[in-house]
Amino acid sequence: MTTNERELKKYQWLNENTTYGKTCHGRKYIPFIKNLNFESLLDIGTGRGDFCEDILKLNKKVYGLDWAITPHDRLKNTDITFLKCDATKILLDDNSVDITTSFEFFEHVIPENIDQVLKEMVRVTRKIMFHNIASQPSSSHKEKLTKLFGDGELHQTQQEHQWWGKKLGEYCNEIYVIKPGGAILCVLE
Repeated sequence: MTTNERELKKYQWLNENTTYGKTCHGRKYIPFIKNLNFESLLDIGTGRGDFCEDILKLNKKVYGLDWAITPHDRLKNTDITFLKCDATKILLDDNSVDITTSFEFFEHVIPENIDQVLKEMVRVTRKIMFHNIASQPSSSHKEKLTKLFGDGELHQTQQEHQWWGKKLGEYCNEIYVIKPGGAILCVLE
């Protein structure tokens, strides 16, 4: 089993056996995001889709992407387009969305896929990327995941915010740190 296959299995198990993925990490940034000039948004690592639902209330075109967690049943009959795929191959055309967001997603990506995920995000995004990235080890279900999969760590890429700022800067024209929380706003145009 490859590293990526093992990671997918972990998240599938979490989705089926726990409440993992129900926290909406992006909700605290909505007051900031709603003031940006955009018509469409892609949320990567969207989990159960709560952030997408909040953005839909702003009358925007919304896409949510997750490779393992199924959106909550209440969202199935909405105008949110869910993409169940890996972020290394986003199922959208070039320049499809104005903004791409991710909230506590990047630390879950295996290190060898970081650049491909960023290339895909830049490919589908016209204007802005907005990311909140955790830099600490995960604490969710470590013992059980280790027993089942031989590795209980969910945060495969643990780097400080300075490292992430430099990495994101390789793909963006301008970088801004948004307080509170230290999210990173990446300007593409």
